[in-house]
Amino acid sequence: MYKEKLFHLYNSLLKILYDRLTITRGQLALAAEIYVNEKYSGLPRKSPGEAGLYALSELGLEGDFSVKENVYSFEVKSDCSFCPYDETCVVPFYVASMIRKLSENEASVIGCDGEKILCKKDGLCVFKVKVYPLKNQK
Repeated sequence: MYKEKLFHLYNSLLKILYDRLTITRGQLALAAEIYVNEKYSGLPRKSPGEAGLYALSELGLEGDFSVKENVYSFEVKSDCSFCPYDETCVVPFYVASMIRKLSENEASVIGCDGEKILCKKDGLCVFKVKVYPLKNQK
């Protein structure tokens, strides 16, 4: 029970920071990048899709992905309740950071419906990550 209350408090505080103060999606993305770089080193390379699924599993989430024109659409087996506020959801940024770290590609979170990061589709929670090969890769 206390974990649910702490989870709600955490998300409520993030929402206040985003809505009323100065935290931005870019800062959340940067924090996810720093966290991933500090916590995950020495892991074997993975494809972008495998890296994304690995990131979800690290969070205790299950899902799948599809790819169309370098856009990875991750479908999480959830109703998006792991992020009650779309604006402050760090999961897509964490996944994009893991893709950058493990696949050595550039990756950016893109909206699934305009500016929305999370979308509900057929009982799944969906977000999208665009993957770009680094210029020094062939």
